[in-house]
Amino acid sequence: MLLHGLMILVLLLPAVVHAAVVKVCAEAWPPFLYRDDAGRVAGMAASWIAQAASKQHVRVQYQFLSLQACRKLAASGGTDALAFTPSKEQLEGWLLTKQPMVFWVLSAFVPYHSPHKAFSSLSQFSGLRVGWGQHYRYPDRLVLQSGWSRVPAYDAEALFTLLIRNKIDVVFEDERYVASSLPLQSRRLMRALHPVAASMPQPVAVRPGLAGFAQALDDEALRWQRSGQLDYFYRTQYGVSLATIQAAGD
Repeated sequence: MLLHGLMILVLLLPAVVHAAVVKVCAEAWPPFLYRDDAGRVAGMAASWIAQAASKQHVRVQYQFLSLQACRKLAASGGTDALAFTPSKEQLEGWLLTKQPMVFWVLSAFVPYHSPHKAFSSLSQFSGLRVGWGQHYRYPDRLVLQSGWSRVPAYDAEALFTLLIRNKIDVVFEDERYVASSLPLQSRRLMRALHPVAASMPQPVAVRPGLAGFAQALDDEALRWQRSGQLDYFYRTQYGVSLATIQAAGD
């Protein structure tokens, strides 16, 4: 009996020893990737990444840090994947997923008393003061826009403080992010203009040597797209179709 048990242990040992762990570093970003009130990893991207990982027979370990901290960790070899990154800065040689899943969906926020009630085009903000995040990588359609004045601010909190105090006229930000991070009292002093003003895909960067994992992420993303699951997510979370969000991209 003892010999039989040892034989089973020997057969199982390689699977235990070779069970891979993929470390994914990300800045918490509801509704895509975050920890819920119970401390569990949640969000659309969490489901997507978990499904891709299961097909690669790997386990995912999350590291929730700021984007800057994640980039430093990636540069030092302390993580295997970075979600989500708009560029290859500090990630030379890393693989970027090719099938878009996560989009930075930007709405134009204006003070509640603003004469602007809906978004039509970026030209409607000509001559106005636009809040500009110093560490943001904005979509090209915003970066290349002329005719307005950029007012820099350190982060989203600083941008919306300026908006509420009427120091700027417009801020471009994710409506879901605003709903989850700003107090209701502040949100009542502004409005989001619809439809969305711009969008930009946020791929996952995967370190060299994990090409199979990057491909599994793309394969799973394609399945979500074809099944309509991704469109359903954006309709329920942002109130617009996936096609509308893609059309607002560069």
